[in-house]
Amino acid sequence: MKYLKLFFPLMVVLSTISVKAVASVYDLQGLLIDRGEVEYRNISFDQHSNSNSAVLTVTKKERAYGESNDVDSLDSLVITFPELEKLVVKNFRKLDDRRFRAVVANFWIYKEVIVEVRVSEWYTDANVDIEVYVSEKGVFVNPENGSKGLRILNAHGSLRDVTPTRVADIEKTILEGKSISLSLRDRVSVFDRYNAGFVVNTSWLGHGNKDIIVGKNDFPLSEADFIAPIAIVIENAGQDGPLVKVKYRRENDAPFEYTYPQRLLDLLKAECSGGDCQASMPE
Repeated sequence: MKYLKLFFPLMVVLSTISVKAVASVYDLQGLLIDRGEVEYRNISFDQHSNSNSAVLTVTKKERAYGESNDVDSLDSLVITFPELEKLVVKNFRKLDDRRFRAVVANFWIYKEVIVEVRVSEWYTDANVDIEVYVSEKGVFVNPENGSKGLRILNAHGSLRDVTPTRVADIEKTILEGKSISLSLRDRVSVFDRYNAGFVVNTSWLGHGNKDIIVGKNDFPLSEADFIAPIAIVIENAGQDGPLVKVKYRRENDAPFEYTYPQRLLDLLKAECSGGDCQASMPE
């Protein structure tokens, strides 16, 4: 009975340990598709068509401070062609932190193909190469490890984070005598391997709409996917106009933290070099 008393608290502690995971969606900018060694008259595609697209869905798990922002699983890949059946790939096997491979049955006229994805890093603008080969099936337990035959196509482009976001909080204030509305998105935006921040959509009466970046690089980039934006906080700074900061937390049970207060007018006039601005804010 004494052993049971010792074991039960340990079991409870272990059961509460969990690893946070998030899903991210990327598409490929500047997508180019090159023909491989295999050519058939009834299969053709425009290598540079704007109708071509590629979307990747991945899962990331939270890591300790300073660890790399690698992906734990590539969940799906969909390549769309203007006049051909799309390529839908699931059940990828992770070969290492940069390479994933899967097998697809009955693609176009092929009984089985091998798809390999190589990614330099999982940040916006990182390079991605996708190769599709005819499968020379010789391995049945893990067919993705089988010999690759002739290449059917090669696709390459650069990552862009298109993970859907929602509004986390809305605040309004007065700036230079005009009403301005600020809408905080519910996810930190990672712009490249060096820059991340909280995106706030603004609508300033008489001036237009613009996205501003609050709290740029106020936290380690490796934590960006796991930080939860909570609220916009507006402080009155007198003649300098309102200051804005973002309230957030790193974990569900962690204390709230705040970005460094920034002058709202400065954010509106700043160039968005680390993110996309939907419109320029006139003087």
